[in-house]
Amino acid sequence: MQAYMERQGYAWMFQMDGDEEDDDERRPLLEELEIDLVDIYAKLRWALLPPAGGVGAVSDFWGPVFVLMAYAALLVWGELRVISWIVCMWVLGGAIVFFVTRLLGADVTISHTLSSLGYCVLPLVLSRLILLLVGTAGAGSLAVRAVCTAWATFSASRWMLSREKELGRKQVLLVYPIVLYMFYFTAIATGV
Repeated sequence: MQAYMERQGYAWMFQMDGDEEDDDERRPLLEELEIDLVDIYAKLRWALLPPAGGVGAVSDFWGPVFVLMAYAALLVWGELRVISWIVCMWVLGGAIVFFVTRLLGADVTISHTLSSLGYCVLPLVLSRLILLLVGTAGAGSLAVRAVCTAWATFSASRWMLSREKELGRKQVLLVYPIVLYMFYFTAIATGV
């Protein structure tokens, strides 16, 4: 087969470049994609119990995407349309929160904002898991949603404001768009 292909003028298909990486030099997939599982685990713990001293710089992509995909998977089984909607709301809602944060005088980046808000959807993921046990109707369901939305808002506001100590009384103004952001994610789950 190779001799036939070479006679037909396709010898170039069988040539090997000497510049290619050896199998020894290839990096693992997680390292190639810059996924640090230890760092993601630490940030997931911070999202559930934000430390008093703040979390420092947060510029991660894969951790928030994993959290948002878990939330989307718990929202609607088999509906792939919800994934694009969740990611769209993450990016657009995060951009609005970033804009408001910058207007208030905080020196944050868009990657810090998106990462913080993405990780802080984790209490909403837990609420969906709890609602599988409790049910989606009744006072218990409403209490679970309210507590987890407040928890996610508290966690996100701590993350967003951990870098900014000079905002002072303006910090309360940032809580409102974060509440709306988290409430909208909860409202998607309820179908409102």
